Amino acid sequence: MDDPGRILIIDDETEMQMFLSNLLKSENYQLMIARDSVEGLEKAGSREPDLIIMKDTIGKENGKLLYISLKQEPSLSSIPVVLLSSLDQQTIMHYLRILGGEVRTGAPEPDAVLSRPPEAEELLRVVHVLTNRV
Repeated sequence: MDDPGRILIIDDETEMQMFLSNLLKSENYQLMIARDSVEGLEKAGSREPDLIIMKDTIGKENGKLLYISLKQEPSLSSIPVVLLSSLDQQTIMHYLRILGGEVRTGAPEPDAVLSRPPEAEELLRVVHVLTNRV
């Protein structure tokens, strides 16, 4: 495969970074890690990932605001995002609509919302679909 796909992981927990890295490297993806929102936005803009997998809370930061920032930036808005959360997709979308109103923008639904920690097989299935490996 010429281009294995570049995935940006935005997560502040070392154990989850290691789990995701090992799983995705086993599928030959190229990985980038960001530990906070600032680093995540910077790497998303400069490294042009094919997919972003991110936690919905990053330390004391609200990862949902980072998600909205990614979707507001024209150069980043088309990058698929998988949101890892302890909340279900319906609750996440309700929260994003509320946040979107506060920041005067609507946020599109994430391409996928998976439980945290994700099931390996489900995550790989979603990643393969979103990186066109199916």
